[in-house]
Amino acid sequence: MVGKAKLLNAGDVFADYQIDSLVGRGAMGTVYAARRRDAPQAPPIALKVLLPGAFSSDEMKVRFTRESMIAASLESPYIVRTYDAGTDPVEGLPYLVMELLHGRELADLLQARGELDASTALRFVTQIASALDQAHAAGVVHRDLKPENVYVVTGEDGLPQVKVLDF
Repeated sequence: MVGKAKLLNAGDVFADYQIDSLVGRGAMGTVYAARRRDAPQAPPIALKVLLPGAFSSDEMKVRFTRESMIAASLESPYIVRTYDAGTDPVEGLPYLVMELLHGRELADLLQARGELDASTALRFVTQIASALDQAHAAGVVHRDLKPENVYVVTGEDGLPQVKVLDF
């Protein structure tokens, strides 16, 4: 763990977002379901608040924001949509705003089911390759691709679909 931060509660405000609930915690930050304060009726988004100490310098915070906005320019059904990034002026912590996904990590799916059947495995590998191809074409490299950074959701066709996270 890079550092500790107090958890936000439902109703708390961080940057321009009001917290609905805690979604999960990871090594680099905490993810909340939240809504823009100026659009409380809008669908919730995922607000990832990075931990104190996640970046060793202000230069790294600026780089994080710049790279997050490049990732936001990627439009693929296999890459989580990024909407906003910045640093909260009160807490001084970087944050990332993404689409809120409903599903589970590929790592959890593999642990629960063991191996995937061949058609599902081929479907996931093809989708991940498509996501990486588009990212690489835009000059974005995923430096930590692993089952924990691939989320499985239900696609528009009703079949399992991956979303690559944490570029």
